[in-house]
Amino acid sequence: MVVGCDSVVFFEGYAKIGRIAVLKEKRGCSYGKIICSRPVDIAREMGAKKVILYSQCSAEEFYKKLGFVPEGEVFDNAGIDHICMVKRL
Repeated sequence: MVVGCDSVVFFEGYAKIGRIAVLKEKRGCSYGKIICSRPVDIAREMGAKKVILYSQCSAEEFYKKLGFVPEGEVFDNAGIDHICMVKRL
């Protein structure tokens, strides 16, 4: 059973994680932490100096627990407030 997904794109010096999702009924079971950890590990292995993601503001605390730090101003994406978050490697 698939419970979640993500994507990761590499740029010069950094990686961007996107489209992180966990089935609603599986949230709170550590799947989000597992799903986010692998792209960070891969980015580190590929020599990235940082990982960024655009968090919905409602998920900001979740990403803070994973070591991401908010950077910049809140912005609108498809009618939902987001914030850029960065994890330095």
